[in-house]
Amino acid sequence: MKNFILTLKNRIRYYLKRNKTGGFYPEMLQALSYEFEYMSSIDHYFFRGFAWGFYHPDHLYTYFNNECMDLRAGLRLWSKLKPRVFNTPEGPIEIPYGHGVVRSKKKFKYGYFEAELKLPEGEYSWPAFWLTGVDSWPPEIDVFEGYSDDTKDFHRGRKLQSNIHFGTKEKNFDAGAKNHFVFNVHGYNKYGVLWTPDEISFYYNRHLVRTIKDNMEYFNQEMEVIFGCGPQRECDIEYAEMRIKSLKIWQ
Repeated sequence: MKNFILTLKNRIRYYLKRNKTGGFYPEMLQALSYEFEYMSSIDHYFFRGFAWGFYHPDHLYTYFNNECMDLRAGLRLWSKLKPRVFNTPEGPIEIPYGHGVVRSKKKFKYGYFEAELKLPEGEYSWPAFWLTGVDSWPPEIDVFEGYSDDTKDFHRGRKLQSNIHFGTKEKNFDAGAKNHFVFNVHGYNKYGVLWTPDEISFYYNRHLVRTIKDNMEYFNQEMEVIFGCGPQRECDIEYAEMRIKSLKIWQ
């Protein structure tokens, strides 16, 4: 019932075109503030790419490309049509899209994590901001995954999804992806998650949009922060870019 009411409030703010920041403020000390506009090197604080390598066997239409990122007016990550051939035990495969990914060198256990960023403008883009286990997958906390599909504005800002994944690699589950709404989808917005031993709560522009309290026993380990800007499988555009202004963490 609580999440139903939160979704209703989120819808009302969206349809009334209210983009005012909410009143939530974490009751913790701010531990880190990465201001990407003033950062001189990505590599001081972040690894480039995924822990598992250049591509995922379930997503053979996109691969990590080190050239799909820079620090110009913030941290820019993009997906780009740039086919590359990889040699595999089954033979060579050509993967059409490269995309940018970074993951934090510092690991975390509990806190409030908030990124201020601007989503891509393009069809079939798949930007994401999430936390994942350092030693295993799952757990995973998806602060948002955006799916623009055949629109250029994520269905007018209505297809930004939160979720959590838990269990084991062999037998994993999720809480169910939930859509949230952002009115000014192509402006800078703040996407955050409060992760405690008792709950995981999602905040968009400091408004609470969802709380999960089940299966918290799977989230009592260190996690890393990841940003990525990939294409969806159906993508047929040449370029899409996400800009991240800051990442702030309270603990």
